[in-house]
Amino acid sequence: MVMISFYPLNANAQSKKKQIEILKNRLDSVSVLLKVQNESNSKNIEALNSKFIKLDSVSVLLKIQNESITKNIEALNSKFIKLENQISGLNSEIKKSSENLQQKIIKNTELQLQLLLTNKSDSFNIALQEIEKLKSDVVLIPTVKIGNQNWMLEDIKTIKYNNGDHISEAKTEKQWVDYCSRKEGCYRKLNNGTIVYNGYSIKDERGIAPIGFQVPTLNQYSQLFEFLGAGDSQSGKATKAIATYSFFIDDWETGQELEIKSNGSSGFNAKKGGFLYPHGLSNEGNCSYWWTSSEEEENTIVIDIGYCSQDLGGGKGSYQLSYGFALRAIRK
Repeated sequence: MVMISFYPLNANAQSKKKQIEILKNRLDSVSVLLKVQNESNSKNIEALNSKFIKLDSVSVLLKIQNESITKNIEALNSKFIKLENQISGLNSEIKKSSENLQQKIIKNTELQLQLLLTNKSDSFNIALQEIEKLKSDVVLIPTVKIGNQNWMLEDIKTIKYNNGDHISEAKTEKQWVDYCSRKEGCYRKLNNGTIVYNGYSIKDERGIAPIGFQVPTLNQYSQLFEFLGAGDSQSGKATKAIATYSFFIDDWETGQELEIKSNGSSGFNAKKGGFLYPHGLSNEGNCSYWWTSSEEEENTIVIDIGYCSQDLGGGKGSYQLSYGFALRAIRK
């Protein structure tokens, strides 16, 4: 039988034992802490791995997008290159067309010059003749400005239409009637020097008013009279300013003739005139009559001032084309 003896531990031995237990407990605590930290680190690593995975996905998407953008840029560059080529082609065509047009213009001009120099152009020769004819017929026409209007300083006294054709002259009453019956334009010179025309000559398409002038309208005469103060056509302010002669009217109170003195202040320079009836007889005196281009029903309107006859006058009347009146033109 074996006997085991137990010897009592001293104080130092017991102290070391406690220290070992304390150290062991500390190790256990450290081990627990390390375990906890390891678990936390593992979770962090997993989270990081998840983020990296997401980053990889984003990276892949960005790469795909970059590739798509690159392809789009390449496609756009290709389109731009095509457009530049098209523009270049168009510029080339435009340049060729311009050069061709310039060549045609040059050739056409050269041809025209050759035709002119060799006198092969009949129309050019005719035009030259017409120009020379016009030069010989050019006459400076004096005018007077009244308000905003420019009037001829005298009545028309032409014996030709604007194309050079002669206007028939009716020297007798019978000739006047004959011309009017054929609706042919004619003129006649009164004893006081006034030249009167029938309405057919005024309406003739060949023209009787000088180039740059026209037969006045009723409205244009109305503007003239209004500007000069209007009034009665026999003795009003406008009449006195237009006429250069005095005239007489019947004073019904005394039974005598009353003299109306004009001043001619407008510069219109109206001289003593008169008119012709359709049968060719004249009526001359201290009065003036002018055709207008305005019409009233089937007749043409005529303007008059002064006093000549009881059966004509009143400032405005409408008459057949077989009457004869003077003509004053206004600048267009």
